[in-house]
Amino acid sequence: MGSISRLAYAIIGACAERLDELTSQCLANSLWAAARLHLFGAKVEDFMRRSLQDLCMVRQLRIFTPQGLANILWAIAELSAGISVDRVASLAPSGVEVTVELVFLRV
Repeated sequence: MGSISRLAYAIIGACAERLDELTSQCLANSLWAAARLHLFGAKVEDFMRRSLQDLCMVRQLRIFTPQGLANILWAIAELSAGISVDRVASLAPSGVEVTVELVFLRV
């Protein structure tokens, strides 16, 4: 693993730990960057899990720009591509089924 990769994984780990401090744009950009850099593994799954929980339970989706929402959707799809369906489902917050209806209700 090169120094850029190590740095990227360290940043993703820090983002996961400080998720409540990230602005909506920073969250969207961080997820996008992780997907664009093809990051994977436990740190990335933890960041994705925490981000999904934050998006479904805490943040109001209306604070995101349409571009930010599109970036998040693309990033989650890309980051989930190499993960089994059951594993992806386990990343969603307990008791929350992530659906299009949920997104529209929260906007």
